[in-house]
Amino acid sequence: MHEFELIEDSVLTALTPLKAEGVKALSAYAGQLEGEALELMDLAGRFPCVYVAAGGLTAETANKTDTIDTSVVVVIGDKNVRGG
Repeated sequence: MHEFELIEDSVLTALTPLKAEGVKALSAYAGQLEGEALELMDLAGRFPCVYVAAGGLTAETANKTDTIDTSVVVVIGDKNVRGG
């Protein structure tokens, strides 16, 4: 398993209780909110949703110390505040 997948899976595991609160989609982000084929009504049916993406992994060794930096992005989609 890739390092990013391990990080994403750990975050998703921590967020799993949100499913009991009504979150419809809780998964690693793989473009679910992009694309020309995505219809507006399809998008609305995915909310509330939480998508997790990890990236930007860098590693550095200095003075016998390993430093690893990465970023984790959590995308949260809730209800339409305009009432639609």
